[in-house]
Amino acid sequence: MAQASRRKAGAHVVLRAEGGPVQGSVTVKVRKDYALLPDKDVKVETRFINLVEGGSVELSVVFQPDEPSGGALRGYFIELDGAVSWTMPVSYPPRLQVAAVPPPQGVLVVESAWWTVGGKVVTTARVGQTVTAHIRVRAIGGSVEELVRVRVRKDLALRPDEDYAVGTFTVKLASGQHAELTVTFVASEKSGLVFRGYFIEVNFLYSQRKWTMVDTYPPRLKVEG
Repeated sequence: MAQASRRKAGAHVVLRAEGGPVQGSVTVKVRKDYALLPDKDVKVETRFINLVEGGSVELSVVFQPDEPSGGALRGYFIELDGAVSWTMPVSYPPRLQVAAVPPPQGVLVVESAWWTVGGKVVTTARVGQTVTAHIRVRAIGGSVEELVRVRVRKDLALRPDEDYAVGTFTVKLASGQHAELTVTFVASEKSGLVFRGYFIEVNFLYSQRKWTMVDTYPPRLKVEG
């Protein structure tokens, strides 16, 4: 089974001369097989053949199915006219059914990430301030439905990093569309030797991917006393 509009298909016919030589033009037609309407040509090519008795030749035509099987359209078939007349048997197979093309599946990417305090973009905050972490994501290459977990994490020097604030979002976007996701928290301690600051990590749970903010300050957030 082929797919409509995305992939090209090849129609192939092997001719063999029996009972004598065969010479002349052969028109190869790829046609749509309609149930309630006249059949329709999709691709037509004419070839000249010159076969001795017992000789054979393969004729092929490349075409692109532009409509899936279903409703009035049963599928596609081959027909020959000219020096050779022949129509593909009315059954599936050998006639070709075509499936509808599923919509392209895109991917969600992080375009940018930043911090705000009181609506202003910052690279440092003070202990006790309310900070909002912002993530801008965009759908690339097709529509996307994704479960996104945004994690504000403590950047720790001598032990594993820790989650500090977490938000989970269901994101549905058409290709090229974007969305902004936010997580708000209170800066609780001053940056120092062990606690360096905060950073953002994004987990795409359906596609099992992860994005992590670059390990520099900025864009990671330092906290002053």
